[in-house]
Amino acid sequence: MYRIQWIIIARVLLLFVCTAVTAWLIVKGLYSYLFLMVPVLIYLIYRLCKWQLEVYYEINDFVEAVHYRDFSRNFDIRHAPANLRPLRKGFNCINAILKRISREKETQYQYLQRILEMLETGILSYEEADGDVLWMNESLKKLLRLPYLKGIHSLNHRDKVLYREVLSLTPGENKIVSIHPESASFKVLLSATAFQTEGKNISWWLFRISTRRWMRLRRKRGKSC
Repeated sequence: MYRIQWIIIARVLLLFVCTAVTAWLIVKGLYSYLFLMVPVLIYLIYRLCKWQLEVYYEINDFVEAVHYRDFSRNFDIRHAPANLRPLRKGFNCINAILKRISREKETQYQYLQRILEMLETGILSYEEADGDVLWMNESLKKLLRLPYLKGIHSLNHRDKVLYREVLSLTPGENKIVSIHPESASFKVLLSATAFQTEGKNISWWLFRISTRRWMRLRRKRGKSC
């Protein structure tokens, strides 16, 4: 790293000296010597601009990879120019850390999803802006006898009363409502919570039903099957 710093300082000083000499030749009217200094000056400017562009392209490639969450990319250090080796080494370290964080988050998400699937409480998550359902657990699918729900507004076609209650419920509020899946009818405790992630407003709805009532429902469905 210190070697690169000294190289940069040496190039800048050399460019400064050549520029000063060229200016002195012009002031003194020694134009015949300019054909020696001008090519050197142009070459030094070219090398400095090329070095800056190489660094820019490296940073741009790394930013693009992070933008698309491509943490698997490995920047070649062995065959890289000397001025890019510390940069690529740092990029590889950052990619390794981001990859580990992404793997840990994915593992935590899978654990959380498994736990939520095991709960007897029905859970529904949807985006407030367009009503798209992000996730619903198996307990809610069985409770509503609904294998799939694309959007929260589709619930209006299945149970209008429940649909109105869901939309009118404010975060932190609890309400007992009646649901009517197919020919059945029973009451559940409906509660809601809301949070914001990545600029999106997400709502979570919990459909709680007593364990005794839930077991009775499961027995009835088992007999009907």
